Amino acid sequence: MSQCNTETCAPQKTECGCPVVKSFEEVSCPVECLAENGPKLFGHAMKEVQTEIIKEKIRAAYGPVLEKQADAIVKAMDAHFKAVVAQAKAKKALSEDLCAALSSCCQ
Repeated sequence: MSQCNTETCAPQKTECGCPVVKSFEEVSCPVECLAENGPKLFGHAMKEVQTEIIKEKIRAAYGPVLEKQADAIVKAMDAHFKAVVAQAKAKKALSEDLCAALSSCCQ
């Protein structure tokens, strides 16, 4: 395997910064790719774990209150959704009635 150096890697790189492998003769170095991307991946994973831990603590401390808030939001959004559907049905009925009225006068 050829070692990744600036001459072989510089022309084209992927989004992650690893060289594009064009053929078997120009194989990129997986160790260098891991060394370059490892810290980014570690940081991303650490952030995800911290988020999950904080979620668990928030749920434990505020769970019942958050459940009541979620219930209130769902109840309000349900009423809103039903009102939007009723309005759409009313507009459709109006349109149909107007079309029927116009078609009866034109016959």
